[in-house]
Amino acid sequence: MTAKPAIQIIGDAGILDRPKVARFCSVKCPGKLILETYDLAKRFRNEGVLVISGFHLPMEQECLRILLRSPHPVIWCLARGMYRRLPTAPISCRPVVADGRLVIASRFSCGLVRRGMQRYRRALRR
Repeated sequence: MTAKPAIQIIGDAGILDRPKVARFCSVKCPGKLILETYDLAKRFRNEGVLVISGFHLPMEQECLRILLRSPHPVIWCLARGMYRRLPTAPISCRPVVADGRLVIASRFSCGLVRRGMQRYRRALRR
């Protein structure tokens, strides 16, 4: 009997062994920082820096689009269960995963998405 992997992965798991830069963002920040963040994403894209991030916020999703316009890989860490199907938003993931340029990783299995959303909806109703 084999143990389940600790991380669910879609894409080339070998990319996880490469040196990488983690990217974090905040919902609230000055406009100047937003422009600097986009410039940094373009610089990472041009220099071939491997970026790992959650890409949850709209600004982060735009950075994901910028980064995936290059031939260099990106690691997208989900703060939820793994997708049952590859997402089409914020980008169409199927061709990028097939090219080996995107790794989607999650600590949680697919079934946790529904339960998590149910708890979230119940909390909103209170």
